[in-house]
Amino acid sequence: FDGKFDIPTLYEVFHFIVEENKRIKAINPSFTPTGIFLEIKDRDFYMNECNGIEIGDCIFEVLKSNNLSNKEETEGICPITIISFDQKTLQLLSTKTDLMLNQLLWKEFYPFEEIAKYAQAIGPSLTKLYKEKNILLKSDLAANARTAGLRIYPWTLRDDDLKLKANSEEIHKSIFLEGLIDGITTDFPGKAKAILDLLKNEIGKLNKESA
Repeated sequence: FDGKFDIPTLYEVFHFIVEENKRIKAINPSFTPTGIFLEIKDRDFYMNECNGIEIGDCIFEVLKSNNLSNKEETEGICPITIISFDQKTLQLLSTKTDLMLNQLLWKEFYPFEEIAKYAQAIGPSLTKLYKEKNILLKSDLAANARTAGLRIYPWTLRDDDLKLKANSEEIHKSIFLEGLIDGITTDFPGKAKAILDLLKNEIGKLNKESA
């Protein structure tokens, strides 16, 4: 496929999604707009390799040029969450926008109270929600994050490479039915939606039984 397709700019990606959302919404008013989960990579790389460019500023300018720089502009049009492992980038963006910011976590963990000063969510590795990769042994991560007022969007659930001692359906049930997370990053969205639709029915039955 060399030379057959152009690589779209970030501006073009934003524009395309917004226009498609508007087109579908005009046909189906109940349509839930497609959103963007935007990951910003290593700030230091851009600083060192691109003449000191501040990637957070660049991303914000592209958002602003598409009228997507704050919650009011994106509401009902194209919800946006910005995620990054880089703390400095998120801290910078917190001074420019009220869009949801998600601090990704892996080897380096920051105090949740500190994260809550500039972000609204965390994105830990899915395995960090448990001890010894066992879904029956929950860690205190979710509870501590909730105490700090943070939402939780762990990464990445891969059906072809499960990191926990359970199958995909058991993992989904654990993280959603027990309220450990607010959403999931997955490489298999179709399967995740199918399982979540089943879980919604289970939750509905439980609510009726307890009423």
